[in-house]
Amino acid sequence: MTGWAVEPWLIIAHNRVYCRRIVAWGCGKTTTEIPGGGVDFFVFMSEQWLLVSLLVILIYTLAFSERHRAGVPASVHEVTRLINVEDARVLDVRDRSEFSAGHIVDAIHIPHGEVAGRIGELAKYKEKPVIVADKLGQHAGAVGRLLKKEGFQVRRLQGGMTEWANQNLPLVKG
Repeated sequence: MTGWAVEPWLIIAHNRVYCRRIVAWGCGKTTTEIPGGGVDFFVFMSEQWLLVSLLVILIYTLAFSERHRAGVPASVHEVTRLINVEDARVLDVRDRSEFSAGHIVDAIHIPHGEVAGRIGELAKYKEKPVIVADKLGQHAGAVGRLLKKEGFQVRRLQGGMTEWANQNLPLVKG
């Protein structure tokens, strides 16, 4: 049996075939062209620029909406302003050992795994901004989404406590 088999990265659009490599059945040869047409990813990109642009816009929109769904990121300077002017509360979701090594003054400590069960402790801060801080930002998103769903005004410390310490801002130990 002879014919053409296309590798998994085949793309078909407007009756044109675009792929990186095809294998001819029965003859054991590999070629980079389909009879009657060129095959190149960049050709596809240039001919289907509208579809590619739409895909890029959709990916960017998804990333942007997911980022803000967990609370607006705030720089260390913005966090300082929120604490001093708007009486914001800092929720530190790091482990106990990391919290004891250094935390922001008057921060509330609830490890990220316990926030869902202890959210009642934060109810009195619903009217104030709550800034979620963790080590690098890896857990702040999930905690931020949970708090936002409960009606809190959530901000996330951009760069986490690592960025706070890198800026030589004050930390309380213990």
